[in-house]
Amino acid sequence: MFSIASFQDKNPLFEISKVGTSILVFLFFASAVNTDRDFRWMSWGLLIVAVVIGVMGVYEGESHGAVQRLSGINVLEGLGNKNAQSLYTLPGLFFGTNLFLRYLRMRKWILVLIIVISIFFIIVGIFLSANRSGWLGLAIIFFSYMVFSGFEMRTIFLGGLLMLFAYVSVDYYASDIYDRKQKQTVEGFASDEGRKILILESLRVGWENPLLGVGYDELHAEMARRLGVARFGKKKMDTHFLFGYIFGASGIFSLAFFIFFLIGMTRALPRPLGMAPLEKKNMDKIRILLISFILLYISRSLFTREILYSPTFMAGMGLIYGYYVRRSKFSVSAVLISKK
Repeated sequence: MFSIASFQDKNPLFEISKVGTSILVFLFFASAVNTDRDFRWMSWGLLIVAVVIGVMGVYEGESHGAVQRLSGINVLEGLGNKNAQSLYTLPGLFFGTNLFLRYLRMRKWILVLIIVISIFFIIVGIFLSANRSGWLGLAIIFFSYMVFSGFEMRTIFLGGLLMLFAYVSVDYYASDIYDRKQKQTVEGFASDEGRKILILESLRVGWENPLLGVGYDELHAEMARRLGVARFGKKKMDTHFLFGYIFGASGIFSLAFFIFFLIGMTRALPRPLGMAPLEKKNMDKIRILLISFILLYISRSLFTREILYSPTFMAGMGLIYGYYVRRSKFSVSAVLISKK
């Protein structure tokens, strides 16, 4: 449905190829994870991507002037804006936190220390980017960490230490950026008001053209007209809102199928009666992990449509979903073999 609607554009293959590539990334990672070891190694891969960007952010943050710092450090200069930077770092932080819990239970202290140092650079890098939607992602990851690990005293204690660690890190490296963004949030910011208008207007465009939308090009041209910037020579304005983008550009059917895709991944998979209680508990934890990542995906999609093409987010989603399906199939097979 998205592809059909895209043929309203002058160059439909551009958007179709980006969405198609995103789907292929999801399918590749969903099919590539066959064992617990696969899941761990791919988690490390996403963590390393985030750490590299975090280290670069800290390095550039120390070398930039105050004005440049306050506007946000963009490590991906020339490749993407600072809003896109958290699309590469949040999945790594999400999977890094999961690895932290795993190695903590196994008492592999060297690996725990490496991950803690990694978390330090990632968190500081996200705050240095001055991207508040990335900060919201941090809060969701912390909450998912608490739910996934269980609200035990040890979990709460370690969670408190991580929060303290994050606070000290941000206070030392990015307190000026945080204070400025907090003031803008409280007092109201022109771009915030513009973003609200874009969200509402993109949904209205979809409501007025429900079947196939108006196409990518016309949607962003219409956003520029409705926001009043077209008269200043700016012919296009990004929606910065994934659901409004899908609805306005490709219609209600495309949006509905996308929502069903997200909801469908979260449904509980079949579990035979003979499944061991411990395995049931592990399956529930993996499902919680998957739901948490989808919530992280949705929260970031409220601020950028580019998450639809994000290789790290689609890889992370495919990785957890594939792991969940494989564990379910393994558990069912193990029960059948034991019965035989």
